Amino acid sequence: MRAFFLDNPTGFPHHVRVKEIPDPECGDGEILIKIAACAICGTDVKKFFKGHKLIKSYPVITGHELSGTIVQVGSRVRDFEISTPYGKEKRTYREGQRVVVAPVIACEECANCLDGRPEACENREDIGFNYNGGFAEYMVVPERILKKKIPPVYFVPDNVSLYEAALAEPVACAIHAQSKIIRYLGWKREEKKYGFMAGLKPEDVVVVIGGGPLGCIHAELAKAQGAGCVILAQRSAYKLKMARKLQVADYYIQNPKPDILKEKVKEITQGKMADVVITACSAAEAQIQAFQIVKKGGFISLFGGIPEKTVNIPTNEIHYNGPLIGGTSGASPYHLEVALNLMSQGRIEAVKYITHLVNLNSLEKVLFVKGIPRRDMPGFSTVEESILTMKREKGESFFDFLNEDDDLKDLPGKIISFKDSILKALVIPYLPYSKKIIPLVQFTPPERKKILDSLINA
Repeated sequence: MRAFFLDNPTGFPHHVRVKEIPDPECGDGEILIKIAACAICGTDVKKFFKGHKLIKSYPVITGHELSGTIVQVGSRVRDFEISTPYGKEKRTYREGQRVVVAPVIACEECANCLDGRPEACENREDIGFNYNGGFAEYMVVPERILKKKIPPVYFVPDNVSLYEAALAEPVACAIHAQSKIIRYLGWKREEKKYGFMAGLKPEDVVVVIGGGPLGCIHAELAKAQGAGCVILAQRSAYKLKMARKLQVADYYIQNPKPDILKEKVKEITQGKMADVVITACSAAEAQIQAFQIVKKGGFISLFGGIPEKTVNIPTNEIHYNGPLIGGTSGASPYHLEVALNLMSQGRIEAVKYITHLVNLNSLEKVLFVKGIPRRDMPGFSTVEESILTMKREKGESFFDFLNEDDDLKDLPGKIISFKDSILKALVIPYLPYSKKIIPLVQFTPPERKKILDSLINA
């Protein structure tokens, strides 16, 4: 099989390669999955440039937002029973089942796991970090994972395509964040305390700051959960235009300066401001803006990680206005099933987020373009500098895939345009080398479905 290997990033930019290796063998306690699609995550970009603390040894096959079909099942895991916190559970695996795999593998023994929060496991392992992931033609799931108390494998509903199922993991991350939205309720006189509730209320005004893939998914999910008004804010005019085409929100605000968002939210809500603010981008400014637009007693979800270790938070806003603040990273494996069900019910239309298809050989180029500029890396602090460095290190042809783009733009302009056009790019392991990168941005969701159906076998 062919697979994309990440070696130690100390060798950057000569640390990745696509290699032909023997097909993995399926042991008696394992299942073998043929990968249909594996979406590129922002974490994959970070790993490409900097590695990751969870990766214990290199090289590793990365990719964790994956879907595929079981092609072989070991004798010990065809039918078995496992004890879970909810009682005995029978598990059955068969060839031909279409599946997604939860990337988080909890230890199930630490304090957080015992408290029922596996996503906060203190000793977690992950697919694509500690175990080979989905940027390959095949992947093995070992017995020690299959026999965890928390199911690691979830079956794709019949009316959900495998290319849509590859987005179940990012949707699950948004579900996780929104399920942990907490609000004050009124005073309970008999109990002599305030009540609380989890999740969104029908009349809620939800502001999502960030119009990337997760920001758009958050906005669509909030609508699906019944929010009364969803506002999407995005700094880039191009990305905001893309988000508007997706029709995921009720209002769209370009957010280039600090005070604009506050003024626009105040105008839209007639001064009531936001019940819930979700920061779904990597800008520290978004976290500061969240405090400016949340109402008294509202909720701020710090969803997007940022490069800075600290942010100047206006603590008096917390003291006087009392917003609740939470943050989440990743998702519990259980959220994958919820995500797949929302897709099956038509409440999340995953196909509209798929903007590019990529073969294994072109994956390096997409990861690189998605991650520049890197102000913390000499030689890559600007787009222009990055181009010169990569041409010197990888050859003049490295950026040839952009030649078909708008000829009126120079190479830096083409790179920025390409980068901004990506919501979710799917790596299709068996996509021919001649296909390289297939943009789908110009197609409507029904047109994308036809193209995807012709390229990705169920």
